[in-house]
Amino acid sequence: MKRRLFSIFMVMMLVLAGMPYLSADDSVPGQGETSYGIGVKINAAGTDQTSMADGTINHTARVLERNGEYEVTLGFKPLVLGDITGTITEFSTEIDGVKETHPVQEVDGEYPDEYTFTVNEKLELIRIYVRVDAMGKGEVPADLILDWDNTTPIDDEEPGDDEEPGDDEEPGDDEEPGNGEEFEELPMNPSSDYDVQWKAPVSIMKADGSGVSMANNAIHPYVYVNKKGDSYTYYTKFVAMSIGEAEGHVTNVFYYNPSKTNATNQGGGNWYFTLSEKKDEVMMAFWVDAMDAIAGGGPGSGEQDAMLSINWSSAQIVDDKTGETQNEEEKNPDEEEAAEEELTEDEEEESSILTIKIDVEDVPKGYWAEGAISHALSRGYFKGNSKGQFEPERAITRGEMVTVLGRIANVVQEDFAGNTFEDVESSKYYAPYIKWAKENNIVNGYSDKRFGPDNPLNREQMAVIIEKYLNYKNVELDVVTTVTYKDFKEISPWALPSVSKLSTAGLVKGMGNGMFGPKAYFTRAQVAQILYNIDTLKK
Repeated sequence: MKRRLFSIFMVMMLVLAGMPYLSADDSVPGQGETSYGIGVKINAAGTDQTSMADGTINHTARVLERNGEYEVTLGFKPLVLGDITGTITEFSTEIDGVKETHPVQEVDGEYPDEYTFTVNEKLELIRIYVRVDAMGKGEVPADLILDWDNTTPIDDEEPGDDEEPGDDEEPGDDEEPGNGEEFEELPMNPSSDYDVQWKAPVSIMKADGSGVSMANNAIHPYVYVNKKGDSYTYYTKFVAMSIGEAEGHVTNVFYYNPSKTNATNQGGGNWYFTLSEKKDEVMMAFWVDAMDAIAGGGPGSGEQDAMLSINWSSAQIVDDKTGETQNEEEKNPDEEEAAEEELTEDEEEESSILTIKIDVEDVPKGYWAEGAISHALSRGYFKGNSKGQFEPERAITRGEMVTVLGRIANVVQEDFAGNTFEDVESSKYYAPYIKWAKENNIVNGYSDKRFGPDNPLNREQMAVIIEKYLNYKNVELDVVTTVTYKDFKEISPWALPSVSKLSTAGLVKGMGNGMFGPKAYFTRAQVAQILYNIDTLKK
């Protein structure tokens, strides 16, 4: 028996001796791994037409092939929609009828730049679903096309190295591309049968209140409202808007009251609807031909919900046939409280703070934040735009917010020359302030390469930035009140401590009715009020 075992052992040794030696670099089927890049694009679901979501990806994906599986990493970038920048906030794949949503972890208000999924064969088409914050309504189905015949070597660089979308000439200091001047001479057709007629600034926000809607690029900046008896008729106008490289046209408009109802089309982009009350916000739905084409269906397949937001505090009375209505100023409860607090400040302290009264044409007398805006302008925190306007109801951008804080901190711009992020041009007014804020841990970018200076800032992001700025200035905040928000569960975990700290210190207040509105945009007027509150803190 021992002799037989010895013989078997010797045979095995001879066989092994004849096998070639395998180094760690040699590939063994089922054990080795290979990295390379492949060409990718996104088409509208079930069509050969390029999807709008194609603008969000780098067109070279990284593939790690190992153990008979293919780990695909897609690189994402901002989607520029006219004046709005969109970001992928959710990504799902559907393979063999099984839909899998890939985790998207929001960190400090930012989303990751890449997503990874695994397949066990070289699929040339994968049904995907993406959610883009700027598009406002749900997830969009699309087809991911993978060109396995178009492979490239991969170094250690990020997936794809497509250039970020370029910017055209950008606005000057504190100016944002707007939706106002180019529309000013366009005809609107409000009826002449009214008791009172108003002209009020209007904007379109995303349905969840988290920022400006893509449709805001298409609406005339003013709405005419006619009151006749107990009815209010709202007259709006829409023009073509840019959607990526395409041009979109509003083809149908609906309003909710409370059921979904078709607005009346007057032609020429003019639409109107009638309500039984004068409202600040009206939930709407829009059909846009380019969005329908992207969705791959017929008219209405790309329908988008949005909120029509009317700024009554800056409304003008065009005509009052009754002679009974005065120029009304409507404020939400928090705005009224803020205005009242301003008026009741200790007069001696206020006179030492509000040293200069500055008038701007778009801040009417008695506006809830008039004093705070004058305070901010007199100290050079804001400079306004080239038309002498403050734009109090416009959402402040990330670049503007950092610039304002840098001015307050007396940052020497020359000390912060150069680029910190690839999408921040060194020639822009906000560039040195962004570098200063980054180096002092006041802000973080979407990634090491991207900051998004022209993206609007929401309220919870604002709270985090303000708290970090106060930490930088070594400002201690006292608890002066208790605050409970009805929507506190909607506040992101990373922002909750900052929201709580600023709220209990009395620096920020809610949106009315006990709501904080974490995803709602943060206006320039609200920034001015908070800065005033900080400057007048009792030490």
